[in-house]
Amino acid sequence: PDGRMVAIGTTGGMIKIVNVTGDTPSLRGNIEAVKGKEIDPITSVKFQPCVAGSDAQQNLLLACTAGGKLFQYHSTTGQLIWKSQEEGNKLFASAYLCDGKHFVTGGSDSTLRIYDAERRKRVTVFQKGGYRTVGHTSNIYSICGHPSDPNVFCSSGWDSCLNIYDLRSPVPVASTHGPYVSGDAVDIARDNEHHIVTGSRRTSNTLQLWDFRVNKEPLNYVKLQTNLPFKKHESEAPCLLYGARFVTHGIFGKPCIIAGGGGENPLARTFDRELLKNTGTLIAGAPVYSIDVHHDPNDEEKSKVSVLLSSKLQLFQGLSVDKAAPKGRG
Repeated sequence: PDGRMVAIGTTGGMIKIVNVTGDTPSLRGNIEAVKGKEIDPITSVKFQPCVAGSDAQQNLLLACTAGGKLFQYHSTTGQLIWKSQEEGNKLFASAYLCDGKHFVTGGSDSTLRIYDAERRKRVTVFQKGGYRTVGHTSNIYSICGHPSDPNVFCSSGWDSCLNIYDLRSPVPVASTHGPYVSGDAVDIARDNEHHIVTGSRRTSNTLQLWDFRVNKEPLNYVKLQTNLPFKKHESEAPCLLYGARFVTHGIFGKPCIIAGGGGENPLARTFDRELLKNTGTLIAGAPVYSIDVHHDPNDEEKSKVSVLLSSKLQLFQGLSVDKAAPKGRG
């Protein structure tokens, strides 16, 4: 939550805590969430946000598994704080809302569950959609809280729907058909809270920028703003996206979008937010499974982008625009 650690969930039920404060990232500890020979991969790990003036315990980490298990750990000591089970559900996604008071889970039963983070009790359920109801109808793979409104979040998955929810409404307040999301590949921009980026696991229109408005007259809406050209040329093999994030600070020279994935052409690329053009290829040769960004509001050079490949973590920090060279490490 403060950029000092990166948490990685593994297929073997382990959570790896990596210290990223020094010149070389180092393994701080392993948390064995799923013990014994049980096969239950960790599918989502999220730090509880640091909120100024809050009395909440710091460095708490939420973890979900494909078997429907929920864990909360103290990341610096590895102590188990709480555990639960969502029966009949395979969990694939989770997210804290921006004030840290609630977290949301989603998975195979197409239902979104909201928990009180302090009491660790389920408080709201957004039901599966159907013939007469609005909601998700397939696996949910990505959930993202609004950067400043603690009531609003969005989600997407295999039903090709991007839904916007408000805790004060029993149904989605806005929805659109479009992205086919198979990883944590939905993000809301901090510097333009009307923008959403989505990454899709398909061969065309993989990276998309959306404009959304809630609590606006006459109607809430989500509209496609543009398809970003992830492929440099038509003959290039496709990259199936699993991660997409906004980068507001100048880690890559200026505010951008970073996205990556696997398939025939595994790599990650950055895109200029203003020109909406590809500015660089960061990784090639290994599938990109997850991307995360830490924004440091007080010191731009301490902001970080972490990119998780199939067997390696890459970290980017504090690009000096004047010198046009990385100040940190990759």
